[in-house]
Amino acid sequence: MDAIEQLKEDLRQGRIDANRLVELMVTLQRELQAAKQRIAELEKQLGGTTTPKVNEPFSMRAEEKRQEARGKKKPKPKRTGRRGRFTTADKVAQAERSVEVVPDGVDQSACHLSHVRPVWRLEKGRAVLIAYHIYRGPNNQYGKIPGVLGRSEFGLEIVVAM
Repeated sequence: MDAIEQLKEDLRQGRIDANRLVELMVTLQRELQAAKQRIAELEKQLGGTTTPKVNEPFSMRAEEKRQEARGKKKPKPKRTGRRGRFTTADKVAQAERSVEVVPDGVDQSACHLSHVRPVWRLEKGRAVLIAYHIYRGPNNQYGKIPGVLGRSEFGLEIVVAM
């Protein structure tokens, strides 16, 4: 039996008089008042029980506007330009000139276009993008880009200065 049930039982049987009951109620009232004061002090130290409701809407855009109004720097705008690699078609479109490359000793009419390779070259001290149209002849002979001896182990073309 808990304390409240015991108190009720004692009151019914007359083991507790009315004065004792009033004293108990006054004591409990004082303890309750002291607890409420302690809670109020702790809330005052913490700055309130809950966070105050913000009148302004919360979003990243709203926060940026508030920071800008306070005088902080505006964030840099995102880049909208192209990022990453360029496709071969884009490089061929940018090429200053195109050169047709046919296998040695084979007539161009007997060949067909195999692929196009854009290559950067240094000419007269400046970089020039050239589109080489490489043709394939009979017997799978390919035209060779002038000045290229081969490829290094890293996939780079080994070029002879022209």
